[in-house]
Amino acid sequence: MVPSLPKKKKRVASCKYLIWENDVKYRGWLSKSTLGLSHAFCKVCNRDFTVDHGGLNDVSKHSSTALHQKSFNAQNITKAV
Repeated sequence: MVPSLPKKKKRVASCKYLIWENDVKYRGWLSKSTLGLSHAFCKVCNRDFTVDHGGLNDVSKHSSTALHQKSFNAQNITKAV
């Protein structure tokens, strides 16, 4: 008799970004991604990024990247003019 392999658990994606979207820190630039529940969309960088593993930590890391900071500063200068 061949032993059966354990069934893999289905991974459930987090959609906490809906809550984060209403947070004051993320309200202006974070939104739902078209790639699914495991991603979020940055309106400043115009890019999707994964929030599957780190959740809110992934959002914080993205906001501190050089690309996001540069895009955010350029957007603020444009609004000021």
